[in-house]
Amino acid sequence: MTTSLPSKAVRFLRVSVGEAAVAKVERASNALFGQRNPIFQVFAIVLYLLGVGVFFVEAAPAIPNRYVGSWQWIPIVATLAVNIVSFTLACARDPGIVDGDNVDSACALFRPDQLLFFETTCRTCQQRKPARSKHCSACGHCIQMMDHH
Repeated sequence: MTTSLPSKAVRFLRVSVGEAAVAKVERASNALFGQRNPIFQVFAIVLYLLGVGVFFVEAAPAIPNRYVGSWQWIPIVATLAVNIVSFTLACARDPGIVDGDNVDSACALFRPDQLLFFETTCRTCQQRKPARSKHCSACGHCIQMMDHH
């Protein structure tokens, strides 16, 4: 479904609206999803702040109550702060870019197990590929562990 449905949709669009419109949609899709784009980070922050706003408008006036004491504001505020700080750090920090300077230390961190990970070179970067790393088409670098990139 993930391969046949998009190709059928593109074929339908080519026939119904023309090649020029499909090319514009592909360019817009590449601009949004094919490279680093801060729009999604801003969108995520707006959604988070909207959720926090709904919490403070709807639920916060009911605290304290019979089930929740006033002391529980401490973990509530701490959790909200940890969430926004973690998101900010994940967006701002180095995701683990593997380049010529740190490829040896990245390869030493996780050794190839010859079951899932083999000693190979990245077809795009033409450098040794550490185990658990992938090449990111959006930023053009190999990313170690690809955990939050």
